[in-house]
Amino acid sequence: MKEGLQYIKKRPDIQFILGMLALISVFVLPFSTLIPVYAKDIFHGTASTFGIIDSVIGLGAFSGAIFLASLRPGTNLSRILAINTFVFGFGLIAFSHMPLYSLALIFAAVAAFGMMSQVTISNTLIQTTVDPDMRGRVISVYAMVFFGMQPLGGLLIGFVSQNVGVKNTVLAEGIIALLIGWLHILFLRKNKIRKMNAAPSLENQPAEAALVV
Repeated sequence: MKEGLQYIKKRPDIQFILGMLALISVFVLPFSTLIPVYAKDIFHGTASTFGIIDSVIGLGAFSGAIFLASLRPGTNLSRILAINTFVFGFGLIAFSHMPLYSLALIFAAVAAFGMMSQVTISNTLIQTTVDPDMRGRVISVYAMVFFGMQPLGGLLIGFVSQNVGVKNTVLAEGIIALLIGWLHILFLRKNKIRKMNAAPSLENQPAEAALVV
């Protein structure tokens, strides 16, 4: 376990994925704990209303999974993850204060579509970029971050919703998702600049070596 944590410490890209997933798990994914309140108190429905909303969320997540499975090999998954984080956030913001039940279902599906990327792409990036002998240990940390943070987030979101209201809480979760997406964009830009700066030095290496010879 110590070796796994030391390995993650040396990989800023893995650190960022795990950190972003932790933020999503604590502050955004627990929106599902408030869905029963929407079904009963906001849309004045019954258990079937909750079932319909939950099913629509599942349909949106399923559509997101189909979309990810249809991507061509070589697609920039980090960019897709950033874009779908914005989709997740916009979906939650639109759903949070939507008075029309039918439109709320559509926005719930949109949010779930973006939500699917947070889990699937993060897992894929980790699986495909870590060294084989460290994969199990890094995935263990991934599982701890993803599954372990959500109950804490549910407790936090439930507490906040009692003080600021359910609608405002979901709205805040959507805004946080947008901020996380923006942090991801900044990270990708920083990586691109670093690679561009490193490219000239790599090109000059053969010439310098020839000069030495």
